[in-house]
Amino acid sequence: MSWTFAQVKAADAAAGANPNITTAAATLNAQTTTTIVDVPVGEVEGYLLVNGILPAMQAWAAAHPTDTTGVLAVIESMQALVSAPTLETVAMSNPATNAAVTKMVGALAAAGLMTSAQASALLEMATVTIPVWQPPITPGDIQTARAQP
Repeated sequence: MSWTFAQVKAADAAAGANPNITTAAATLNAQTTTTIVDVPVGEVEGYLLVNGILPAMQAWAAAHPTDTTGVLAVIESMQALVSAPTLETVAMSNPATNAAVTKMVGALAAAGLMTSAQASALLEMATVTIPVWQPPITPGDIQTARAQP
């Protein structure tokens, strides 16, 4: 169990402590939160390919081989990320990796190599919504939590 009855009791009270314990449990179980997860490299590469971003990056790099603005470096970094043979996931749950990838994606969008909507969608691949209460709260759990001092 990843929650305590004290936590359930507090959350139940904050939600209004519905007298019907089945409804009270359903109310708590409807609560969700978002978290950042690692993303398979194949999914990132697939997104870049399907949306024409990877070919656009390759064309831009070929047309600007002596770029000094930093865009070429970002393109090379993103290409290295998605083509690394030993890398299975992009560790977006790691704050440093998340910040670096977010910065790269922002630079690609600023350079016109992807739209802001595409940039957002790419970064949102790492965001998942999960239930707050795991395992789910049962009516019996509500009853036990309410009986706690």
